[in-house]
Amino acid sequence: MVIDFQMTRVRSPAFDVNMFLYLSALTDDVKNWRQGLLDAYYQVMHDEMRNCGLDPEKVFPKEEFLRACIHYQIVGLIFTLVYFPFVMVPLHVKDEATSTDDKADKFYFKDRSQYLIKWYKEYPMLRNCFNGVLDVLYHNFIKTQRGLTEFVS
Repeated sequence: MVIDFQMTRVRSPAFDVNMFLYLSALTDDVKNWRQGLLDAYYQVMHDEMRNCGLDPEKVFPKEEFLRACIHYQIVGLIFTLVYFPFVMVPLHVKDEATSTDDKADKFYFKDRSQYLIKWYKEYPMLRNCFNGVLDVLYHNFIKTQRGLTEFVS
């Protein structure tokens, strides 16, 4: 088992569940299965709170959890845009982009746009992922005028 502590923080479980959902599945799958997965996640969390002698309705009611999931949905979406290029393209392609110290420095810290544009054109799965994320961002945050500023906290 590998445990990754690089994003360890004290925050709502809704942050983690959104990160998991969007980084583990394609956007269309998340759209289709999101509510069922959130319900299942909450049920397990609910049961574990009870096993620890806590009252889930006082500690973290389901309505509060679901509101937090809406709030943190944008986190999963944005992290998908950041990390999926590393998952969706073949390893040898990523290696080419970072084959020297100068290339790696440019790719990771300065400007990776030339690679992302090229990969977007060449890899349909990456393109579909990006389009799906942008569609959800548009419909859930821009078109509805929920805006993005309330999520910067």
